[in-house]
Amino acid sequence: MFAGQVAGVSFTHVALSVLCPIYSQLTLRELFYHLTDFSNTLLDPAFLRRLRFVVSFPFPDAKWRTEIWRRIFPKQTPTQGLKFDKLGQLSLAGGNIRNIAINATFLAAEAGESVTMEHLLSATKSEYGKLEKTLTATEIHGWV
Repeated sequence: MFAGQVAGVSFTHVALSVLCPIYSQLTLRELFYHLTDFSNTLLDPAFLRRLRFVVSFPFPDAKWRTEIWRRIFPKQTPTQGLKFDKLGQLSLAGGNIRNIAINATFLAAEAGESVTMEHLLSATKSEYGKLEKTLTATEIHGWV
């Protein structure tokens, strides 16, 4: 998508002059991926009407996060002593849970071990750092 085409996308609270340099060389798919960073309230209603489908992914509650954790590791991934109920208490989106699981898997593989809560703790600290969030002792109480 080129800058001229991007000009058709208007945002009510974000200056287009700021967005054009960022999005001028992106494909349409990449543009929509980046637009998901904005809430629907920032998108022009006329633009939203032109979208055939708008899929909303609500933030998962503790029950759903626990279920995501239960399913995140393939059956062939060696795991040991994972506390899914404890992991589900972390206030994270599914994508962040995925990042933590992948990072923990690499840490375990590097050590030649099964994925454990220790690996998940290290990966969680890393992910929280990227999110600029503080991981409290209460959140990780009973992990290791």
